[in-house]
Amino acid sequence: TNKVFDPLGLLIPISMRRRIFMQKLWTKNLKWDESFEFVEDLKDQWLHLVKEAHTSVTSTFPRNAQMTSMSEVHIFSDASKDSYGTVVYLRSPPLDLNGAGWGSEEQHRGNVHLS
Repeated sequence: TNKVFDPLGLLIPISMRRRIFMQKLWTKNLKWDESFEFVEDLKDQWLHLVKEAHTSVTSTFPRNAQMTSMSEVHIFSDASKDSYGTVVYLRSPPLDLNGAGWGSEEQHRGNVHLS
């Protein structure tokens, strides 16, 4: 799983389960040629991962880059007992913000809002 070139992290939802499975294998201290069939929970997880690998995943990532002088940064993070993740989005809203009740672009320039 660490030989996949994924600089943007788009495949993390697919590869994370395999990485966690490999960590569980390492904690069992199995030899390289030893079967893990006797470990029931690992066997079930392995069969599920194999079945999951045969399903095709098709994704498209539409992009539209129109930069304005006003941008928003949205940061999200989450964690579990097995992994953690963070994502940062840069959003450039349309220039016509008056109709949405935002006020003019000049009013918001330089303002920082944390919530």
